[in-house]
Amino acid sequence: MIQSNIFCKLIELFNTHNFIVVFDEQYKGPQLSESYIFDLDKQAEIEREVDIFLTKEKLNKTPHRTGKETFPLYKERLLKLGALRGFEIVNIEE
Repeated sequence: MIQSNIFCKLIELFNTHNFIVVFDEQYKGPQLSESYIFDLDKQAEIEREVDIFLTKEKLNKTPHRTGKETFPLYKERLLKLGALRGFEIVNIEE
């Protein structure tokens, strides 16, 4: 994915972990936009375009949280995911 000469990828794992990996902030190559989405329930790839519209200004304003800051968000998402899937998640400790 490239926006404003930023070559990056958005990675989301199981609706609980989200990462933006920046490969180059001064990318000068051709315009790229690729997506790969896999549905674990259906064991199938999903065809869909995803664009995060990332600019250098947005990248610089993105919070870089520590583990202590992200754990409550992770726990909340994990519990929500468990409830959606019909199972209880217990003993979640930091």
